[in-house]
Amino acid sequence: MLKAKVGCTYLGNLFIKDVRQPTTERWAARSAYLKNWLHRYIWLVIGFPILVVLGILKDIFFPKTVVNAKDQKRSHRFKKFLDILLYVILGALGLVMLILLFAYFFL
Repeated sequence: MLKAKVGCTYLGNLFIKDVRQPTTERWAARSAYLKNWLHRYIWLVIGFPILVVLGILKDIFFPKTVVNAKDQKRSHRFKKFLDILLYVILGALGLVMLILLFAYFFL
């Protein structure tokens, strides 16, 4: 139950002008929202630390080593390709944004 002032526009739409709630009810609503969030997303609260621990254990037991030089060269070429692809996509998006801004301001 909320105490509120309701207004009416000239077109007949209703709107809320002022909501009067005691501070205790606001804090009760905040705590209820937090409890609901924790109940829904408890898997995040449990899963994120587990993921961090697994990442640390992976780095301890499986350190990064280069198997042979051919694999390293291939991964380096693929990384260069991805960098070029990223620059092309960002350039195209920037060009589209410039065209849209030009159309918005000057047409």
